[in-house]
Amino acid sequence: ADIPAICRKHGTKENHFDTVLTNLNVFMEKNMLVISKEKTLTIMPSARLALRLICAEFDAYFSNMPKKTRHAKAV
Repeated sequence: ADIPAICRKHGTKENHFDTVLTNLNVFMEKNMLVISKEKTLTIMPSARLALRLICAEFDAYFSNMPKKTRHAKAV
């Protein structure tokens, strides 16, 4: 996914997701995703079971919710 292009399309600053991309470092360290210098995000097949967790980082409502109130656990 081309993060800057998505931001432009929705009228958001291109650095809007910089904190999210930093939070995803744990997945990068495990070779589950790649974030290029141009902020293009590529999710590797090995991250299939973690996809829900990766996507949740981009969800403004979910990521701000206290962990105790989340109703489902991920693998």
